[in-house]
Amino acid sequence: MKLRSHSRNSDICMDSEPSLFREELSTRRSLRLRKSKSVKVQDRFISTIPKESQIQYRLNSTNDIKTPHKSYLYGDTPTASSSKYAFALAELNKIPPTPSKKERKVRYSNLNRIISHSPDLVLDAPLARDDFYCTLLDWSVKDDLLVALDKACYLRSKDGNTTKIWETTAPDYISVVAFSPRGNRALIGSERCQLKIFDISRSTYPELQNHPQDIEVTSAIWKSNTQFVTGDALGTIKFWDTRTLIPTHTARNFHRDKVVGMARSPDNSMIATGGNGYLVNIWDDRRLDRPRVTISSHTSAVKALAWCPWQPDMIATGGGTDDERLLFHDTNTGKLLKSTHTGNQICGIVWSKHYKELLTAHQGIEGHLRIWNFPKMNIVTTFNAHHNRATQLCISPDGQMVASMGDDENVKFWKCFAINPGQRELKMTRQKDILEPTIR
Repeated sequence: MKLRSHSRNSDICMDSEPSLFREELSTRRSLRLRKSKSVKVQDRFISTIPKESQIQYRLNSTNDIKTPHKSYLYGDTPTASSSKYAFALAELNKIPPTPSKKERKVRYSNLNRIISHSPDLVLDAPLARDDFYCTLLDWSVKDDLLVALDKACYLRSKDGNTTKIWETTAPDYISVVAFSPRGNRALIGSERCQLKIFDISRSTYPELQNHPQDIEVTSAIWKSNTQFVTGDALGTIKFWDTRTLIPTHTARNFHRDKVVGMARSPDNSMIATGGNGYLVNIWDDRRLDRPRVTISSHTSAVKALAWCPWQPDMIATGGGTDDERLLFHDTNTGKLLKSTHTGNQICGIVWSKHYKELLTAHQGIEGHLRIWNFPKMNIVTTFNAHHNRATQLCISPDGQMVASMGDDENVKFWKCFAINPGQRELKMTRQKDILEPTIR
């Protein structure tokens, strides 16, 4: 990338101007020159680089410009064969950015909380699928990250080591990944009807179970460390127990099309499933033959689902391209509590545990990630995270960091919900504190 230095010379012809104007211009220039001498070299360098490109450069102690270093899993100079499915770590050396107006506003309004618009970490994810209907990213309670890149699935441990868990064969590809609640098991499903469970607690990651399917597994989630739920391309929901090789319950005809999203309630008593047929079903452990509540407020596919951690009887759902609405429902009655039109396809939702805020992932030219305050639903800030959209989204176990993956084949980490020392999670409340249904 070439940097264009902006000239400070003026195009005005001095001879054609009155002497008074020449003196005034000369005074301005001398003041500007004296002011520029007091500015650090680093600050002047940053000002010549577009904001979105500042993270790609750093200034060392001798003020020399150097490009960041990428350490690939299979060597520093990857070839076409070695890097085809390599999950590479790229820690970009960042210049500490000067807080923008938005950052300063957030700092003063939230107890000195600063939201940086630059990612804390960037992982190079070659061949990551730009697929709205796949779930390719998950974060465990042990701070491990599970990432699916086309045919292969990788585990990035909390100490930064990356290991391939499993790889299927073409033309198959991985369509869903999910960690168990304890983080010691990983479920991986593929487009060609494969469903496998791996033991993450062992260094060799042995395969524990194989559940061949008749149709593509499109969504999956764990209820407990021994029970999980899957959804397929026909809209069938299956409830499994790892102690058996067949589903314990099967629910058909409650989704009009493929199941594309799932979420677990904070107390693990209920599961929400979203489908391409515009429906959201709430399933109760005490009765699995039919949904407890069916929500039909959306007009497009519903992949983005997230239960509020501090109001466990409320769920947020996001609509696809033909809907673009962020809805909040009571999971006991199905009553619509609040609706906000976002203007873009919603690909993911995560709630903060420490602030009354949530973050959404979108498709669009800008504003791929947005933080909203609740219940006013005003935008706190936005992030231009990826080229076109952020299709994958998950939150860290401590609730401070958010990971997103998009069409630019990168996994980026954003410290969106940083907390102060000693700050506790929000206490759980009930729906009596929620406002009446409003439409924005």
